[in-house]
Amino acid sequence: MHLYRLPVKEKKKKKKKKARLWAGTLKQTMGILTYLAAGTGAVGGVLAAPLVLGAVGFTSAGIAAGSWAAGMMSTAALANGGAVAAGSTEPVLQAAGAAGLGTAATAAAAGTGAAIGGALTGLAAIII
Repeated sequence: MHLYRLPVKEKKKKKKKKARLWAGTLKQTMGILTYLAAGTGAVGGVLAAPLVLGAVGFTSAGIAAGSWAAGMMSTAALANGGAVAAGSTEPVLQAAGAAGLGTAATAAAAGTGAAIGGALTGLAAIII
């Protein structure tokens, strides 16, 4: 009778995974970046609103001739039989362009800027 030695399976040593320093802190970093981007967006929204209003034709002297705002007012007047309805978008934007942003408009611009800043950071987190 022949005795054969059966092969013994050697236990493979498990390699210890090195802890990645950035793995735990990436979420924390993205959280901080989200708050910073939202804050920056809020400030940017408040600062950009008067510039954007002036650029499209809502100036302190009135609506600029041939501008996007003039086209908007013309369209609103044609739709309402020659008059622009009080409280509609065009008069509200004209008032903001002429007198500057009030408290509510400033809050709206800040909120919109913060939302855009936060969304861009969220998008960056997905990409990264």
